[in-house]
Amino acid sequence: YHGFVKQAGIIVFILVVGGAFWLLNATGAVATGIQRFIVRIGKRDLLVLVALTILFSLAGAVFGMSEETIPFVGIVVPLVVSMGYDAFMGMLVVYVASNVGFSSAFLNPFTVGIAQGMADLPLFSGMGYRIFCWALLTVLMAVFVCLYARRTKKEPSPLAPSGLGRSDKGSPSVISSTPSVISSEVEKSDPSLTRRQSWILVVLFLTVVALIVGVTCWDWYMPEITGLFLGMGIVCGIIAGFSANRIADELIAGARDILSAALVVGFASGIIVILQDGKVVDSILHGMQEDL
Repeated sequence: YHGFVKQAGIIVFILVVGGAFWLLNATGAVATGIQRFIVRIGKRDLLVLVALTILFSLAGAVFGMSEETIPFVGIVVPLVVSMGYDAFMGMLVVYVASNVGFSSAFLNPFTVGIAQGMADLPLFSGMGYRIFCWALLTVLMAVFVCLYARRTKKEPSPLAPSGLGRSDKGSPSVISSTPSVISSEVEKSDPSLTRRQSWILVVLFLTVVALIVGVTCWDWYMPEITGLFLGMGIVCGIIAGFSANRIADELIAGARDILSAALVVGFASGIIVILQDGKVVDSILHGMQEDL
């Protein structure tokens, strides 16, 4: 109980932010915006691959996009295969890139915000160092993508699923030999970005800007950031034309989806309370010191 009470602010933060991003995803603005980006950049080979790598890495670093990128694999894989690469390249520039950004996040509320809150550190402190780490890892990821692209243009990838790469003789496989069909399928799966969705993306961008300014200039902490994300979710729901009941339902669904993470924080804090109050931590540290 005392563990949950001690971390009540973080638990509320997790539930509210989870609900807000669930509501944001329900509008379809983020998914449609990424699809539009994929189509707009066309087929400039390495430029496309590097741009996609940076885009999805940034999404993972800013708002924790990870498993949400899986649907985009189905869009990007036909695109890269039609350019002569194997299917594994699609996984690299989408899912792997997003997790590179996730692991080196600098604004991710689900990792940086929660961890610093539990450690009683100034929220989003050390921003410059984390941005440097993200940029370095993303550049290394982009270099790896380019090297892998150069290699797979000449020979098949052993990791590519059958029928999605290139044949053993070096000639394009069935899928890669019909780029026009694949291109048309990608374009068909690219809905236009509505005015409502455009405004939702603007609200998301302004939220990120407000988060940076608030934390660095106005000493915002959990209450202010929680309110900011809750406001973002509600405003995006209103712009999307959702009813009040729909907005509430989406917020609850998002909180329900991330409830396990909130419970983990509470129980982990409870374990720390037991270790501290039972003087177990002191004994462990003393024993480690004696062994050293």
